[in-house]
Amino acid sequence: MHPDSMLQVISEHKSTLAWLPNFAFQFVARRTPPARCSQYDLSSMRAFINCSEPVRAASMDEFQNAFGSTGLRQGALQSSYAMAENVFTVSQSDLRSESGPTRILADTATFRSEHRVVRACPGFPAMCFMSSGSLLSGNEVRVVADSGTILGEAEVGEIAIRSETLFNGYYNRPDLTTKAIVDGWYHTGDLGFTLGSELFVVGRKKDLLIVGGENLNPQDIEEVISTHPAIHDGRAVAVGVYNPDLGTEDVVVIAEVEDENMLRDSGEIERKLREQVIAGTGVAVKAVVLKPPKWIVKSTAGKPARSATREKLLREHPELGVEP
Repeated sequence: MHPDSMLQVISEHKSTLAWLPNFAFQFVARRTPPARCSQYDLSSMRAFINCSEPVRAASMDEFQNAFGSTGLRQGALQSSYAMAENVFTVSQSDLRSESGPTRILADTATFRSEHRVVRACPGFPAMCFMSSGSLLSGNEVRVVADSGTILGEAEVGEIAIRSETLFNGYYNRPDLTTKAIVDGWYHTGDLGFTLGSELFVVGRKKDLLIVGGENLNPQDIEEVISTHPAIHDGRAVAVGVYNPDLGTEDVVVIAEVEDENMLRDSGEIERKLREQVIAGTGVAVKAVVLKPPKWIVKSTAGKPARSATREKLLREHPELGVEP
């Protein structure tokens, strides 16, 4: 309700460290009126660490640009890869780096069709990936294909971890434990790749959209949708809906407007959102469905629940598609 209350707490108590999901970096930046920034002092912060979701350079830049005048030091925005199953952190970016985590510009076509990372040439469509840092002591990571083959550097697959602090299994769920932990390696369900000593996380395996043989990360589309002023920050969900005529998935986006009255102009907003997605990602979506506030299903952590939202959409709009 009041995201800049975090900035107030930091200013009053001289806080030094904060771990936030990627979404919070852009949400706080967009929801804090510029006129109030002068009230805050972030000079005490050693680091804001982006974790829990794939790290996005645009979100980090938005936060830095919004609060650079509050004493936020250059290089305070960092990243890590962390999860409860590992009792928190697997990797951490270099806190001494003034430029923040490593960024890679990857060729879009190669990434989507061949599932590997090749540095983009000037003038060609590119995707920016931000590192989650290098492994902490006692942690091992490998990237594996669906077949179980261990992939090489710059190849995209599921991230598996083994560590001194890894959990033993899910409480009273041996069925889940058996699927997740194979030969001592925990299969995280996250997709990523390695370059040198650094780990890059690109999305969730179960969320991946496969359209015409190309792999699309829904977060890329959702990030573009959320920049429109009519859309509530972080309340956009891109899902795949099977098209039996084409034999592949169509992309459908569900987005909550800031105010229900905005639905009167839904046609114009939807048209603009389609244009933004094509310009920003090169992806043509089948439909943009605008909904009133609080329509999207949330998880217990307050994040959009992708599969449950998809099911709700198809119940209300069966004309959009069918299950494969």
